[in-house]
Amino acid sequence: MITGTVTDASDDSAIENAEVTVFDSSTRQFVAGTMTDASGGYSVSVSSGAYDVFVDKSGYGQNSTFGLQVSGSTTQNVQLSQVATGYLNGTVTDNDGNPIQNADVEVYSFRSKKTTTTDSNGNYSFELPEGSYVMFVDKTDRMIQFDRDVGVVGDQETTRDFNLGTGAIIKGYVTNQSDVPQNGIDVQADGPATRIQLTNESGYYEMRVPAGNYSMTAFSNQGQVAQNSPDLSLAEGDEVTQNITVAQASISNISVSYVSGSGNPDMSNISANVRMDWGMIQTSLRNDTVSEETKGSFGDILELEGLGVAADDRFEINFTVEGYNPETLLWGAKNVTWYSTQVSQNQFNVSVRTETVTMQGISNAKGNSNLPVGPLQGKDPAEIAWPSGEQDVADVGWNRTIQFGVFDLSTVPTQELSAYQGMTITTNAQTFSRPKLTEDENGTEQLEFWVGGPNETVDGNSHDGFYEAFIPDEVLNNWNVSDPGTELEALYKGEDRSFNAETTEDGAVIELDITYSEGKIEVSANENVIGDGGDDEENDGGDGDEGDDGDEGDDGDDGDDGNSNIGAGGSDDDTSQEDDEEGEEDNQEDDEEGEEDNQEDDEEGEEDDGEPEVETESETDDDGATVQGTVKDAEAGETATVDVPEPEEDQEYELEEVSVTPAEDASFDIDIETSSEPLEDTPDGEFEFDGTEPLGFISVDADIDDGNIEETQFTYRLDEEELEELRRTPKMSRCTSSTTRPTSGSSETPTSSAERAVMSCSRRQRTAFRSGPQRRRLRNSTSRTPKSTCRLRPPTRR
Repeated sequence: MITGTVTDASDDSAIENAEVTVFDSSTRQFVAGTMTDASGGYSVSVSSGAYDVFVDKSGYGQNSTFGLQVSGSTTQNVQLSQVATGYLNGTVTDNDGNPIQNADVEVYSFRSKKTTTTDSNGNYSFELPEGSYVMFVDKTDRMIQFDRDVGVVGDQETTRDFNLGTGAIIKGYVTNQSDVPQNGIDVQADGPATRIQLTNESGYYEMRVPAGNYSMTAFSNQGQVAQNSPDLSLAEGDEVTQNITVAQASISNISVSYVSGSGNPDMSNISANVRMDWGMIQTSLRNDTVSEETKGSFGDILELEGLGVAADDRFEINFTVEGYNPETLLWGAKNVTWYSTQVSQNQFNVSVRTETVTMQGISNAKGNSNLPVGPLQGKDPAEIAWPSGEQDVADVGWNRTIQFGVFDLSTVPTQELSAYQGMTITTNAQTFSRPKLTEDENGTEQLEFWVGGPNETVDGNSHDGFYEAFIPDEVLNNWNVSDPGTELEALYKGEDRSFNAETTEDGAVIELDITYSEGKIEVSANENVIGDGGDDEENDGGDGDEGDDGDEGDDGDDGDDGNSNIGAGGSDDDTSQEDDEEGEEDNQEDDEEGEEDNQEDDEEGEEDDGEPEVETESETDDDGATVQGTVKDAEAGETATVDVPEPEEDQEYELEEVSVTPAEDASFDIDIETSSEPLEDTPDGEFEFDGTEPLGFISVDADIDDGNIEETQFTYRLDEEELEELRRTPKMSRCTSSTTRPTSGSSETPTSSAERAVMSCSRRQRTAFRSGPQRRRLRNSTSRTPKSTCRLRPPTRR
């Protein structure tokens, strides 16, 4: 039992209706809550243990007590200090400046909410405690307006005026595939504003939105999703009818397995929870030792640390979804690799590999249901009144958890779909907006993503988090960005932030650390490329020779992406493969120094005289080729490229070259062997894809220390017929890696490592998505292993 009295710190007077909430200090779960009576007294029944106690009252600062030891009956008296008050007023008018009477004006913060209506002159006024507020103004037959940046200062007056236009009206009916009206379906319009409206018993909905371009979708918490996602262009005063059909989506074949790491997870008590809910596939790992009553709290996020899960442990979650197209992944995961493979017209197999994240949150039990968990559904960030000061503290937290959503692109305009496909954004924020490509005040396109998380952890420490985004090539090319590390900029809360960037086969990965509470992350091209017109020589990273001129814009870069797609997977956009072929043709026509030199210029962005000396001897036969190479005096970070000759007989693929970048100055030998038949020393490995057949085998052996390899890259080539087939039917390449250790007494001993990496590469129908951190992990795994084997597998033709 915890009892006590809450009083005013200035005069010891009793404070009535103060909110008292109690949380278990160890589990961080809500235990009990109550309100103080007229005498300021309260009583909460709890068992013996350690508890965190929070006391709040509008107009006062919050009081927090952590780790209160309770044994029997414990008294905890609390004093609250008043905060200064200020004044907020303004006028609400229409487009012609006429006052609007009886408009609803609402002002709210994390803990308080006040409402009023405008008078005959359109005026309103509030007296409020000092702090930050969100304003909401509404009137029947008028547009809703928000202002989320309203600051009230003690003993001062703040003015906010609002103009309510008529906007446009979207209305219609939602039915199932049998034309039966659907009640309780959320219809969402996403554009200049995000609006959501529930259908009635007749399946009817109606909403008023600002003029602009919108994408429409519909969904329910029972797994129904829209089958048509129309785009609308609306002007002020428009009234448009848009009917929508929904169908039931389903999830099956759910499984979770442990992949790798330093922990020892108890997989008998870890299960995957995958369900269609509110228009997305919500996915989490659950601790099955926790009771059913608490599994549903705070978005199914549960602590896995007590089950032997370490920070670097990696899990694989698999499931099949029918009636929904999974195209992008967001939220609580780290170092993600994921695949979406179409197995029938309306069915996809999804496989996700990820590590756990830490997460902190402010729960609804702490006193405000306005703070969401996970993606904002039908809301703009402007509507969220995030707490500040002493209230911006987590009351729940987890050290090892996985919780993410897989989304379709139903709210993305059709003309922008290809830019978003494959985009992966992960973070340990409590809530976030879906990514949007917007324009800043200068008309520069940027990737915008809003996040919110408590400023302090449950332990009172600063809450540091991360933002990890895979940006597809199409976006980078539109920005004229060829070197993300020097040509991108990242802002958080409007301020420049340092970040790590890595160019990948089909895009780039941006990683930056952030300190919560809430704010907008914006990534865009920086001043190095804005306004340069996409200069070929600069963007291609070449030396300005005539051979580089054959790139014609970004074809040379796209050619690099195309080769990488064949060898290591990437975007499902046919453009990269078409550009690859076009880039090769341009290079053959225009590069007077030879195709191989052009590829080195395009792909490496370095001058010829800056490359290390490479000597090779090679032989070929009908099945493949062998190369014995020596790399002399390669400097740290300098890429040595070993060319591989074509086999005497035509193959479905060719390994064109192998590039090795040492982390430190080095000279080393490298042996390469390719064959259409298994090689004698091909290690055993587990390959993920069924329905495939081997296409080729590759062995690479280098006598360089494991830790001295920064990166290894394989470049492949397909013939014209294969490229034509890829253009007709989108198929992707994919490489994954696994490691095997020789068993005790085994004679199989790699040159300089106890581990051997195995890459399984295959083309898959539909899409293969992968975020950069795992792509980098794949490269490093391959790089550090002196001997690696890659099996290329095309899909079985039917």
